[in-house]
Amino acid sequence: MKSSRRVVITGMGALCNIGTTVDEMWASALKRQSQVSNIPKQWQLFNDFKCEVWAPLPPLDYAARGVTKAQLLKTDLVTVHQYITATEALKQAGFTFSEGDTKRTLKINELDNTQRMGVITGTAVGGITTAFNNHSLLVLGKNKKALEGMLSDEQKQSLHFQDWLAPRKLNPFAIPMLMSNAVSAFLGIQFSINGPNQTIDLACAAGSSAILTSFNAIKNGLLDIALTGGSEYLNDDYGASFRGFDVSGTLTQNKGDITLANRPFDKQRAGFLLAEGGSGALVLESYEHATKRGANILCEIVGGGNTFDAFSMMQPDPCAKQAQIAIEQAISTANISQQDINYINTHGTGTISGDESESALIKRLFGSRPLVASTKALTGHSIGAAGALEAIITAKTLMHQQAHGMPNLEEPINDLNFAVESQPVEAEYGLSQSFAFGGHNIALILKRINNEN
Repeated sequence: MKSSRRVVITGMGALCNIGTTVDEMWASALKRQSQVSNIPKQWQLFNDFKCEVWAPLPPLDYAARGVTKAQLLKTDLVTVHQYITATEALKQAGFTFSEGDTKRTLKINELDNTQRMGVITGTAVGGITTAFNNHSLLVLGKNKKALEGMLSDEQKQSLHFQDWLAPRKLNPFAIPMLMSNAVSAFLGIQFSINGPNQTIDLACAAGSSAILTSFNAIKNGLLDIALTGGSEYLNDDYGASFRGFDVSGTLTQNKGDITLANRPFDKQRAGFLLAEGGSGALVLESYEHATKRGANILCEIVGGGNTFDAFSMMQPDPCAKQAQIAIEQAISTANISQQDINYINTHGTGTISGDESESALIKRLFGSRPLVASTKALTGHSIGAAGALEAIITAKTLMHQQAHGMPNLEEPINDLNFAVESQPVEAEYGLSQSFAFGGHNIALILKRINNEN
């Protein structure tokens, strides 16, 4: 099999706080629109939170997006959302579907060899909402029934008894719902794809790592096509996932106007804005495979790097040595120079130490020349989905030669060429980088296709 093949993007799908499709997300991004709200009141009845804001997802009509009631009962939303964005990406790539061999599954009509297509997606924690909600039943179930007849109405009110939420019964599908590999396995089953099926659990770099793994598999001739991306969903009945980040001190501590709470690379930043969730999906193909079937090529992935800090589970290495090596690996595999990078989509979370080390790294490698943006300034941090969403934004930036701005960047911590306002950009190559808890560093380099539609 031929190696070192070109790898192109032919389809993309997105779901996040600023849009339920790629087009919606991109339009909102160019308008510098975000969505920030107070956390659910239900959570605050049972816990005190240092951070009281997050980035919620917009309402979604699941039936209109092809999700059945049975699937919603048997599948965690982290997987459902990846299915929705994967469907969007496959349709944009020009694929059509027919009934599969098993009940309620689909077959991709244009796929000649199902072994030559893989599914490689990323998530940090998978179906953790299923785990937490079903666990609440085990803790509260019998006790709530026993207490109901023992407590007075006044006692029930003071204890918020009516708000002790739990499922009526343990979901018999709880185990497959909470397994992180379900995010990829569900897609393989639903679309009848028999090639390698893998979920990358790499915290905040999960989506980027899944894209890089897919890129390498196609580049080296192991696959012709890959369905990739990342997904996360972190809304449980009591805000347990949110509380975990909250007690670690990583969430934004900005008080007052909640629209100003999210401030990557600003001197007033005080932690990241956690998103309720998000999902991004991409269809990657070898250039030969895409052109042979007449696909519309959106963008090209030309390089990638993957390193590990071996420094701390929670803090980035302030020297960013391994992050720099990951970027240098990506530049080398792309066979370009640092001067060719004119747009950088940062990890840019808004934490004190993370933004400091990342901005210093960019200044050291690229100076103040490339246009620099943080998509998390709009979307908040969707953890395992973030890298996939940012790769999509990078692709759209190169396609349209237009970059989104960062609305709350008023006092930059470094004299980089930050995109405060949405603006035109002349860029053939774009760098998208992700840095994760644990010390994982992923860098992706995308290239503009000059004849895109």
